[in-house]
Amino acid sequence: MAQSIQKVRFNEVDIYKGIAILLIIYGHCFCSFPIDLKGEIGSIQVYIAKFNLNMFFVISGVLFTFKDTWKEFLVKKWKRLVLPWLVFVVLTIAMRIVAGSITNNHVESFPHELFLAITTAKYYWFLYALFIMMVFTKALKNKWFVLSAALVLGLNRLGTN
Repeated sequence: MAQSIQKVRFNEVDIYKGIAILLIIYGHCFCSFPIDLKGEIGSIQVYIAKFNLNMFFVISGVLFTFKDTWKEFLVKKWKRLVLPWLVFVVLTIAMRIVAGSITNNHVESFPHELFLAITTAKYYWFLYALFIMMVFTKALKNKWFVLSAALVLGLNRLGTN
């Protein structure tokens, strides 16, 4: 008789992910809109921007497992990372095509912009980067690759304004 393995859910991880999401939303609200950031809010936003996405990469590295076959791994990552990335890229390009003339954000053509998105990670780079890091981690069979890459990204961001 086969025993079923129950997944253990850590509430702390959900809390950390929720905090990271709120910090990213907060940071984008102030960097995407013309708000004067010369006061304390600007200082807080600059500090938050140095670690909020890195939090996602670290959490992803901690939760990474090698139990799946390559096929299972790629199907899961397609559903959880690549497909959402692709959907949001297509929606973003479509919105830029429709509203580009009134926002001074013109798009040459849909195929050209999609090509740029795929080859340069132009939009939503963090999903693209996370997928690439996880593929390398699986290929290298080294769980610490994602964590060390997140640390390098984090240290790099600490040195930027």
